[in-house]
Amino acid sequence: MAMRLKPIILVYLALGTLMLALSGRAEGLASPRILLMMLAPAALLHILWALGAGLYKLARHRTGQVLLDAVAPTFFIACVWGGLKLDEIAVARTQARGDILIAQIETYRQATGNCPADMDALRTSGVEPPSPA
Repeated sequence: MAMRLKPIILVYLALGTLMLALSGRAEGLASPRILLMMLAPAALLHILWALGAGLYKLARHRTGQVLLDAVAPTFFIACVWGGLKLDEIAVARTQARGDILIAQIETYRQATGNCPADMDALRTSGVEPPSPA
């Protein structure tokens, strides 16, 4: 019996790749990734079903397709996890930029007695302020 690629497997692979592609960027509250993450519980149930079916088919000596059925949702879950880790890295970088900016504003305030009116005022101190994330 030849293994075939089911449409749901292609969907998991495409959605997992899309999750990683959309991760690590400032998105605000309108993130399309929220819709992708809503599919994660269904993927977990699919993994459990595939493993249960695998045990049944293992007893019947038919295991090839079940392995493929379990790998695709596992890939999707791994991509969701990886995407969230990319977000943590992006947040840490943004916080580091903010710390630099706060230090530059404080230096400007101590030197002039006022807070800068805009970002261009910080450029006069000789150090370029960090770009936004």
